[in-house]
Amino acid sequence: MLTPQQAASRAQVSRGTIMNAIKDGHLFARRDNRNRWQIEPADLLKWLS
Repeated sequence: MLTPQQAASRAQVSRGTIMNAIKDGHLFARRDNRNRWQIEPADLLKWLS
């Protein structure tokens, strides 16, 4: 699982871009038990393609 910052680093985009993609429903993410966003690497790859 990746944090939005880790996903942004891998995708070479800003954290804001990742958060906007989540908010707009283009990138699937879920919140963990501490209410932090978690992104599956496969979902990040799907969003990038």
